[in-house]
Amino acid sequence: GPPGPPAVGWAERVGQVLLNDQSSRACAYADTRACLATPMGKAGWPRAARLPRAALAPPPPQGVCESAEGDEEVGYRLHEFGAMGPTGDFGYWPGFTLNPAVWDLAHLRHLHHPGQIPGASGGPPFGAAVGGGRGWGFDPSDRRFEQSASLRLAELGLQVAHLPRMTVRHLGVDESAYELNNLTRPWDRTWDKKAAAS
Repeated sequence: GPPGPPAVGWAERVGQVLLNDQSSRACAYADTRACLATPMGKAGWPRAARLPRAALAPPPPQGVCESAEGDEEVGYRLHEFGAMGPTGDFGYWPGFTLNPAVWDLAHLRHLHHPGQIPGASGGPPFGAAVGGGRGWGFDPSDRRFEQSASLRLAELGLQVAHLPRMTVRHLGVDESAYELNNLTRPWDRTWDKKAAAS
């Protein structure tokens, strides 16, 4: 089986929180009926963040529990790259994605160009490809720029999590931005259609 979760006290800094559950593509795309059959919340390692009650507007969102101390606990799942099978469909992906998410920009900037604030004092613009193997970025000439950036961020230790719920409807389900720009990837739905036509 997969290794157990990290020892208690291990510091996890999550750089991106995906807004939809990632146990299946149906959950990631917020296809309610198919997602509820998955079931939701089976992928990744369970975690919770404790927030002061004042930080959450009433009523608390789904999945939030009140603790004995009066704080709120928000459950999330820490992504594990490479975990396949019963842990969910998302394990094939390194983690970071352009799907709907909240980003820790300060942490991503630090990983982008360690020791320099991107965009300041002649530094590279945030998200631009950087050389020397030190940082990360998006290379627009790379047909798989999102996957390449995700792999690089995984190498740099970026932690990615997702909420065990459906929060937003994903609009790039039937035809992604890659397909609209004629950059079809092997896992895009139109790839199968083009292969069948040839």
